[in-house]
Amino acid sequence: MRIGNKTFHYLFCVATVIAGVLLMDSCANRGGGPQGGPKDETPPVPLTYSPQNGARNVMPSRIEINFNENVSVEDAYNNVVFSPPIPERPDVRASGRKLSVVFSDTLPKNTTYTIDFGNAVVDYNEGNVLENFIYEFSTGGKMDSLRVSGVAVDARTLAFKKGLSVGLYTNYNDTTFEKTPFEHVAKTREDGTFTIYGLPDGSYKLLALNDAMQTYKYEMQFGTDVAFCDSLISPDMHFHGTIDTLQYDSADSTKNKLEINSFAAYYPDDILLRTFKETRTREYLKKSQRPLSGNFVLTFGAKPTMEPEITLLDLKDSTAVDSTGNWFVKEFRTRADSCVYWITDTTVLANDTLLLRVDFLRTDSLMQLEPCADTVRMVVPRKTQRRSRRDKEDEENKPQVKFLEIAHNVQNRMEVYDTITFTFSEPLAKIEYDSIHLEIEVDSVMYPVPVDVTIDDSVCTKELRLFYKKEYGSKYRVSIDSASITGIYGSINDVFYKNYELKPLSEYSNLYVRFPMPPENAVVELLDANERVVQVSTMDEEAGAVPFQDITPGIYYIRMFIDANRNGKWDTGDIAKGVQPETTYYYPKQLELRANWDVEEEWPYQNIPVTEQRPKELREKDK
Repeated sequence: MRIGNKTFHYLFCVATVIAGVLLMDSCANRGGGPQGGPKDETPPVPLTYSPQNGARNVMPSRIEINFNENVSVEDAYNNVVFSPPIPERPDVRASGRKLSVVFSDTLPKNTTYTIDFGNAVVDYNEGNVLENFIYEFSTGGKMDSLRVSGVAVDARTLAFKKGLSVGLYTNYNDTTFEKTPFEHVAKTREDGTFTIYGLPDGSYKLLALNDAMQTYKYEMQFGTDVAFCDSLISPDMHFHGTIDTLQYDSADSTKNKLEINSFAAYYPDDILLRTFKETRTREYLKKSQRPLSGNFVLTFGAKPTMEPEITLLDLKDSTAVDSTGNWFVKEFRTRADSCVYWITDTTVLANDTLLLRVDFLRTDSLMQLEPCADTVRMVVPRKTQRRSRRDKEDEENKPQVKFLEIAHNVQNRMEVYDTITFTFSEPLAKIEYDSIHLEIEVDSVMYPVPVDVTIDDSVCTKELRLFYKKEYGSKYRVSIDSASITGIYGSINDVFYKNYELKPLSEYSNLYVRFPMPPENAVVELLDANERVVQVSTMDEEAGAVPFQDITPGIYYIRMFIDANRNGKWDTGDIAKGVQPETTYYYPKQLELRANWDVEEEWPYQNIPVTEQRPKELREKDK
């Protein structure tokens, strides 16, 4: 049958419309057709190597590894580790199914090299990780095959330490760690574990650091996390085997067949590194400023080993005016790296600008302290100058009393363990202690309460603390009579009073921690949900228990450290002196303490491996 042009055009249009409808239907109903199979969850598989993995007597300028699918390399700079370290870091990149490593320099002869890709190699499409991928080769005829492994944790928190450089030295002295890169190296993984491959026989010193500069040495990285092993490490390998009986005939023993499965085990495989930050830091004069007309501040890079000496200089010719220090007093500060001085001489106080010579100790390039002197000029900020001038004019035109500013921590409802604290705007020159009062309300009548007012033992103080016998759930009033406290610039306090009440006993919880084997010199800390220290208690070695009382209900953890030097605080380590940080333990459970509860827990701290002590809730937060 013959079809005309109009009929053909009509049929073509109808077919096109039908095809479009079918295509739209197939697109809308994605679940109705083939889905391409299950999701790919397998990591890439290396197929070929050039040179071969484990090759000997090779001097490659380029290594190529082909995979069964397209791959990528995640953060090669931080994740791919070459051991021994190569000064000119090779270029690592992936293209399609090929991964390549290109060397810039010729490698030394007779050396076993390990390229630890860690978890850097992933498939391009799904991101499946090829875990712990290792490539090895030797530029000589011998392949060194020994290895050592272990785990690194934070010495204070027992959290796993990821990304540390762990290295070995064959010849070690006092300056090796600072000046010389590791001879063999590995990096710790997510769970803090590490393995150093390709080691020859020998004895090694093992250390670790958080190597942000990727230099594999401690120089210029003081203050970062470090760790070390007390004793030398001697790698070893043993063959082990298991025997499987495949057939057994009691009537004919000749028919019995045995299969022996052997494997190599490398030692040591349980090295524990406890990382810490050394206290040694660089001392230098970081900043000088005069925030107020009445004081000036010197800030250092670290707590000064020696108290700085200050000489007042003449603004015109920089000659010494006063080096006695009688024109200022130093404020007691909780921040150890800053020194605050209050000017007491009225002539010096009148000058907006100070010129000082500061003599102090500074850390040199060899981390040794050397005497140093700087001349510093400090000017009162303009806003403060204008304010001071207006104050002077107001005082001249309209005399008025200038009151001391008082900051305090008194709230309407307070914890029974809170200490009432008053902080004043300037150092105090005179305190009339009998003008500070504390009263308790009994049957709507206020009665005086004996109170001890304490100050710190420095020459210059701005803080008062009140101590007294407390009664749960009681109402109190604290007050200070006017003009009973005087500052060094003659300011006096205004009258102050504040009512507050303590929480009742029923709103607190108590915790008792018992030890089957009480440790000596133990200090036990109660931590809140954010691992901040809430209470500290020492061990009652005879009772084998530690009490914590008046605890606000909530989530808590327990930590203990062995106070070897009995100074009441946890001390860090020192590599040069071979001193490890004080040993820490964690109770492995999270505690939920409720109001009006007494909770008792037993802690067999010696029976729990270090890697299992940190509670799982905290380990989840660490990730």
